[in-house]
Amino acid sequence: MTANERIERYLGLFRLRLQQLNLSRGVAAMSVAALLITLVAVTVAIRTGFPDGLMISARLLLAGALAGLAVALIVVPNRRVRDDGIDAIEARTPAFDGRVRTWADTDDETNPFRELLAEDAMKIAGSAAPERRVPQSEFTRSLGAAGAALVALLVLGIAGPGNYGYGVRDLWLGWIIPGIAPPQSIDVTPGDSGIRAGGTVRVRAVMNGFTPAEASVHARFGDDDWQEVSMADIDDAFEFTFFSVREPLEYYVSSASVRSPSYRISVVDLPAVERLTNTYEWPEWTGRDPETRDPGGDVRAIADTAVEVAITGTDALPDGVLIVDDSEIPLEVDGANASASFTVADDGQYYVAAIVGGERIRLTDDYFISVLEDEPPTVEFVKPGRDWSASPIEEVTTRIAAEDDFRIESLELFYSVNGGEWSSVELAADENDEPPEHVFMLESLLADQTPPEALVPGDLVSYYAVAADRSGSARTDIFFVDVQPFDRRYTQSQMAGGGGQQGAGQNEISQRQREIIVST
Repeated sequence: MTANERIERYLGLFRLRLQQLNLSRGVAAMSVAALLITLVAVTVAIRTGFPDGLMISARLLLAGALAGLAVALIVVPNRRVRDDGIDAIEARTPAFDGRVRTWADTDDETNPFRELLAEDAMKIAGSAAPERRVPQSEFTRSLGAAGAALVALLVLGIAGPGNYGYGVRDLWLGWIIPGIAPPQSIDVTPGDSGIRAGGTVRVRAVMNGFTPAEASVHARFGDDDWQEVSMADIDDAFEFTFFSVREPLEYYVSSASVRSPSYRISVVDLPAVERLTNTYEWPEWTGRDPETRDPGGDVRAIADTAVEVAITGTDALPDGVLIVDDSEIPLEVDGANASASFTVADDGQYYVAAIVGGERIRLTDDYFISVLEDEPPTVEFVKPGRDWSASPIEEVTTRIAAEDDFRIESLELFYSVNGGEWSSVELAADENDEPPEHVFMLESLLADQTPPEALVPGDLVSYYAVAADRSGSARTDIFFVDVQPFDRRYTQSQMAGGGGQQGAGQNEISQRQREIIVST
């Protein structure tokens, strides 16, 4: 094989390597562009309700962008490399220093210098293989970017959050498979309804299949012209309230290219609610007496509390119901007074409505129902409230303060001598009386043992209290009564000599006992 043939073969392999690199770069750019255009187009479509014009325009933009990138980054560069490519080869191999360009520009096959120039260039090409001058790392970066973009696009289309999955599939496949886009609709409450004259109507709209940035309610009173008002974005829905409605109201909600059906609100002259009270029948375990809240309204109570809602109207009331979430409870009507009861189970809301001609007419606004949690009790020693030193014949009084949001069911004092077995004393837990007390009779604290013993200096009494309610308990820290000799208890500052050493030894023993008890 001549030098000319060898350099032509070398340049052919180099050109192929460059064309493969252009292809990988083009695929990477097209994949990233497809992902970005898809994200932007689907985000706009979700906000605007997937209008046909937008989706068609997005598909055309996507196709045009991919085609343009393919031509600009693959077709045109590879054609240049195929037709010549010498400049690109020499740019990646500076050692050629123009030899390959000179050889390529010398077209005369009979020129002896062309063969010599080819041999000289091949000496350099021996250490400049195409795989080294166009390294694999460049392919890895391009193909990695392309793979990441395509995987993200695939995941977004299969399991995208919200309506993104629908949007991606509709953008890419909607022109082949119709009906991929999610159905868009607007759920409106209260829908068709009725109110008393002068009442309020709160319209709430929830969007299905799209997530618009704004929505409007269209309304007209009687035979007036339609009016459009923007709604407030509240908790993933849109709301608007009509106040003091005295004429029949017709309305619907629109957003993007989607609108709801039309609904009617009828207006009926009914007595107004002059007074509303709530009477709470607390669960038996709380020990609470019934409680009436006047004025009533929002209900805040523990689960299983029975609540009676009583209303007084400005005139005789028609038949009606108490609406608790989705349940109807008939009212007991007696002239201008009416009442109904429900049991608190979950957070929710309620209102009172009259029944006129088979239609529910609101008499009150919505009131919220909140379930209170049964918090654990609190307990502490208010006397002595700290570690204490006492002689073996003293009486040490402890006083315990325990509180709970509903009722304390038990209160116990636990004590132990020198880290021994714990003994317990039940105390009165009535929160309406003074804090319960317990007196440690140190002289007879061990009288029930066999044989009976007496406390001596150096002994340590540890104690704590536990308060429990229906669902939880709380306990105090551990406190100590340190038994000391008479002279150390009363004349500690005057001690000296052997007595001081004995007292120091007893203190050390007590301290060790205290550390052991606390650590266990």
